[in-house]
Amino acid sequence: MDSPSAQRNKEPIWSVLETNVLPLLQRLVHGQNKRGHPLTVLEVAAGCGVHSTFFASKLEEEEERYLQQHQQDEEEEKENSFASVHWIATDPDLPSFKSLQERIREYQTCTGTGIDDTDSTTNDKDSPKKSTTCSSKCTTFQVLPMTLGKDGIIEDDAKHVIHNLQQSLNLILCINMIHISPWSATIGLFRVAKEQLCKGGILMTYGPYKENGTAVASNLAFDESLRARNVEWGVRDLERVQELGKENGMVLQKVVEMPANNKCLIFQKE
Repeated sequence: MDSPSAQRNKEPIWSVLETNVLPLLQRLVHGQNKRGHPLTVLEVAAGCGVHSTFFASKLEEEEERYLQQHQQDEEEEKENSFASVHWIATDPDLPSFKSLQERIREYQTCTGTGIDDTDSTTNDKDSPKKSTTCSSKCTTFQVLPMTLGKDGIIEDDAKHVIHNLQQSLNLILCINMIHISPWSATIGLFRVAKEQLCKGGILMTYGPYKENGTAVASNLAFDESLRARNVEWGVRDLERVQELGKENGMVLQKVVEMPANNKCLIFQKE
């Protein structure tokens, strides 16, 4: 499985991460004062994994570049770098989840690293593994089936994993979910951010939004088509999402205009 839209938008979204989010995360990890502490990322609605592997490879490149530039300055290295990345990729859709697992396996094969399936709990070839853990040069992947409802994570297994991480999350990524899911999923997303992000942690969402109740003609038509498919879907009002963030201790720090009339919303936990 592939996603043409994810292939198109992965570079612009990475540019936002690199420019607006990565500097905040580097300072955040430094604030934890643990050079060996991994950067912990939760990707919600990861789909078939195009973003998961692309962003992980870019983070590894950034880490290697930074270490090469500052290998003579150990203190500065400790201040601005992170040692590794723990990337938790999730999706509730079974075909997407299987593709997500396979894409990450292929990525690990290409990087010449092993895959640990010790968390697998089923031998049914038609069922997804409850958890797959893989390691790359400085990235450990964990793949989980995960659905969001108004109270947060629905699946007990995913809830157990997220609630029992060795450290709080530094970053939550949610790309193209808010408009193609019930509003209750967005409520759950911000509840997870409130409960699981560390202080100063980042939630970044991407997709189309209305502002002041309206949008460009193409997004209004898209909104109508979404609601025709499912009455619980639709292009959301940015102001409503911002208010939901405030209710959960998340401050909207920046709105970045993106290609194809999309936006990146960058929230930071108070």
